[in-house]
Amino acid sequence: MGESQRSAGTQDSTAAGPVRQRPPSLPNGEEQRLAELWATGLLDSAPEPAFDDAVRLATWITGTPTGLVSLVDADRQWFKAALGLHVTETTRDVAFCAQTILRPDEMLVVDDALDDPRFADNPMVMGSPGIRFYAGVPLTSSAGHAVGTLCVLDYVPRRLHPGQLEALRALGTLLQAQVDLRLADRQRQAADALLSEVTVEADALRQFLAIFEHAPVGIVVSDHDRIVTRANDAFGRLVGIPTEFVVGRSFIDFTLPEDIEASERAVDELLSGTRDRTHFEKRYVTMTGDIVWVSVWAYRVFDLSRGAYSIISLVQDVTDEVNARQELAERAMSDPLTGLGNRSALNTWLGRLVNRAEFSAQHIAVFFIDLDEFKQVNDRFGHAAGDELLTVAAERLRVAVRPGDLVARWGGDEFTVVASVADTDEAEAITQRLMEVMREPVAISGVHITLTCSVGVAVSLGTGEEPSALLLRADEAMFRAKRTGRDQVFYIAPDGSFQGH
Repeated sequence: MGESQRSAGTQDSTAAGPVRQRPPSLPNGEEQRLAELWATGLLDSAPEPAFDDAVRLATWITGTPTGLVSLVDADRQWFKAALGLHVTETTRDVAFCAQTILRPDEMLVVDDALDDPRFADNPMVMGSPGIRFYAGVPLTSSAGHAVGTLCVLDYVPRRLHPGQLEALRALGTLLQAQVDLRLADRQRQAADALLSEVTVEADALRQFLAIFEHAPVGIVVSDHDRIVTRANDAFGRLVGIPTEFVVGRSFIDFTLPEDIEASERAVDELLSGTRDRTHFEKRYVTMTGDIVWVSVWAYRVFDLSRGAYSIISLVQDVTDEVNARQELAERAMSDPLTGLGNRSALNTWLGRLVNRAEFSAQHIAVFFIDLDEFKQVNDRFGHAAGDELLTVAAERLRVAVRPGDLVARWGGDEFTVVASVADTDEAEAITQRLMEVMREPVAISGVHITLTCSVGVAVSLGTGEEPSALLLRADEAMFRAKRTGRDQVFYIAPDGSFQGH
């Protein structure tokens, strides 16, 4: 609800019964918004991995205990996915998400609900579950109406840093594409139903095409030689030329060269009778040179007027979804503060190097690096200064390593470097270079701080050692260096003994 409505939405506290807040305002085009929500078929549907995974990832990114995919119905919010909250729905008048959908283009972030007049007297804040923090990303339909949100909650005030907000927004973009795909899939199901009803007569095929003449997805009919015999306006807009100039050309003309072979293989399966329908994604090159990702559902239909099979394809632009999916995959492998790889990236990269090392003369060196006296910097200058110091340390490590080496943030003030080395002498040279770049003074809040680190080094035994064992040995060496004092390095030998420098 808006701030101007807050006082008008309460009852006199002296009256019988609890204080009730006025329901939030309705978004513009509420009837159309609800129609689009119901058209998705998501309300009251069974759990789905895409939504459950998005909630788990959202809470992991933000460090919050609770995450939801909330769909805002006429008088309730229903949770398509929920983590950390054991209810399936609430009334709309207490829903934070009812405020979020009022502005479909903006994320709503509430650092402390008690400080926000829209939520301070909300029963979900004043009573159970005691919400204090909220961040929600609107999930909009292709028409621009917000049908729900991806949101995270906490029961203490908090503030997300820009990297977390950006990652949460990207995750919302991915889910938004999932909603659009759900609508498209239901259109496809309608097309399936219609295809099952039409006859193989040419008149019936023309009737089917007339029904979809103004469909929002591209429709293309092509013959056995892949030549387009008919297309709707939506497909012409997709490839960037008038529809009349699409007819007579091969759909291969629009396909990115790298995707032609897979596309041809899918169509061959249809024309050979191996299957009656198929689905795949590929890239089109428009007449302006842009690359567009499309989702293609293709069907084989026999045309009696020509005495041959035709291919009917439903083509939808999924560029935003593919880009969001790729961006999310990259974010899932990177640390939001420093931009370095995270533990997942480290484990993936280390596993590849270990497998590769079994067939070469190279060894794998793992360097565990812990910043000395980092807690004192946090205590003296604050967490913002600590984050700045971590960013500086990450950049120094990135510059110090060689091309092909991986730098990752293990967590807190610990970093990890993974490198291929010929012998321990090369590992020692890398260690000295890492420690030297870290010793340069750093200006924090106007004060120059001498930054040092404790380093533990383990080199693979060359006998198929498991990556986890190699990491554990390097970690043990780092703790030995940490106990010795500042600016120390310890190497752990294959027999488990330690050597300090």
